[in-house]
Amino acid sequence: MRERHIRFFQLELQPTDIFLIIILLLYSLLASVFNSRVKSWIFFILANLGSIVIFLALIRLHQIISSRRGKFFLRISSVSLILIYIYEASIRLSFIFYRTWQDQSIINLEQKIFGVQPTLWLQRFMSPGLTEWMMISYFLYFPLYPIFGAVLYFKRGENQMEDFLFTISVNNILCNIGYFLYPVANPISHIGHLYSIPLNGYLFTSIGEFIRENLISTGGAMPSGHVAAATIIWLMAYRYHRLSFYIMAPFVILIYISSVYCRFHYVSDIVAGILVSLFIWWTMPFLRKRLGFDPL
Repeated sequence: MRERHIRFFQLELQPTDIFLIIILLLYSLLASVFNSRVKSWIFFILANLGSIVIFLALIRLHQIISSRRGKFFLRISSVSLILIYIYEASIRLSFIFYRTWQDQSIINLEQKIFGVQPTLWLQRFMSPGLTEWMMISYFLYFPLYPIFGAVLYFKRGENQMEDFLFTISVNNILCNIGYFLYPVANPISHIGHLYSIPLNGYLFTSIGEFIRENLISTGGAMPSGHVAAATIIWLMAYRYHRLSFYIMAPFVILIYISSVYCRFHYVSDIVAGILVSLFIWWTMPFLRKRLGFDPL
């Protein structure tokens, strides 16, 4: 078993750490070059640099504590937090290449392929109970990620979890870059006026709608990072913990369906997200070999 890391002062940086730091520096460079299209671009760059400092501090804390559970919590949470920050930073860069959202091209494409808008067509099946189940399914990704990370860490080992974190980081960042290479908002923002049936459900539907309206930024739809991440977690389960792979199967499929049913994504976003995850899965053996990282 081989694990490669780079020493930076007193820090031992994993491939995941180096990759995420490089992405934030790249985003800062893009903001400086396209400063007229990035709101408060100087503050944006300072926030990126501050995030790097905090991330390095958490890495150092992870290295000095002895508790295995504490190490797991710090590692999974530090990578998760910086990935969330990079997601939001990617949306801040939405209009560096395009001036407007490109949703209409997706709407036209899906109309040509399906003859209808899928999110409108799904209205015929809607009911409060189904909507509640779909909203629960959509947000299943969030516990899925740390739970599978814990299964890897405590059942297989730290190296296997590092491989998982690196893989999902590359997967998510590739999706994030898509958010400003081809900015797409979401169905509600562009065809919301066409919906005749609201998303009525119960507790989780209310929570989901609150999150959509107050915590989720417009944009970040193409490709669906939500779907891509769920898919890559599923594929990593096939690699490391086959039982988890079979248990996850129905939940991952529900995430695909609920992403469209709950109007978070177009069908095209889902297809693109799956293709991104399959591409990452196919290229990871080459990346591992180039990095000299063999977690098995």
